[in-house]
Amino acid sequence: MMNFRRWHKWLSLVVATQLVIWLGTGLYFALADHSKAAGNTYRQPIEPGHQEPPARLADIASLPVKNAKAVRLFYLQDMPFYLVERHTSAHASQPRDTAVFNAFTGTPVQLDESMIKAQAQRSYSGPGNVLSVRLTESPVAEIPGYRNAAWAVTMDDALATTIYLRADTAQIIAHVDDPRRLRNLMFKLHFMDYANEGSFNNLFSQLFGLMALLLTLTGIWWLFRIQKARFSRRYPRKPSPAQASL
Repeated sequence: MMNFRRWHKWLSLVVATQLVIWLGTGLYFALADHSKAAGNTYRQPIEPGHQEPPARLADIASLPVKNAKAVRLFYLQDMPFYLVERHTSAHASQPRDTAVFNAFTGTPVQLDESMIKAQAQRSYSGPGNVLSVRLTESPVAEIPGYRNAAWAVTMDDALATTIYLRADTAQIIAHVDDPRRLRNLMFKLHFMDYANEGSFNNLFSQLFGLMALLLTLTGIWWLFRIQKARFSRRYPRKPSPAQASL
């Protein structure tokens, strides 16, 4: 019985701690300014520029790539490019295999820091200047669940804004600033996403469910033993006639 009591106490401590965390994060979600917490304080839409007529672009069939699953035309700073997907995913955050080609010449293109910096500044309306431009490998810590490489452009504003762009197309993934970092922390605690997977269906949630079940079962067993002891004291077993004659 002592082992059950010890297990029950430790399980109750873990479960109670997470319940307190849920209360605190739930209060945050109820009171927080969600528009500010989205990280878009200094984000602005990028206006589409001039688009070339298809007749001037290179033939997709001439691209030097095999096993292409999809080909998409996109524009970066008014220049047309082909994005060739060799491995497609259901969601943009999932791993993918892509290549970029100049849509005029059909030659491979590797986006450089100057192109990334210019694209990030087009999406930024704040007072800060660019501090650094770096390529981050997957996973990206400040974008839970994102499983591809990304460019990170850090600005020197009061909110410590970092602009994340896709490594292949320079598409804006997100603006992450201090309010959004706080929101990310609250989500991590609320959904027990301690591995930064960007999902509530994770190992820690499953372990917590198992611990909650064990807490219930050990509590039932402990209650059964207590009630059994009380019943024995209230209704002690009477000796049999044979035992009484002895």
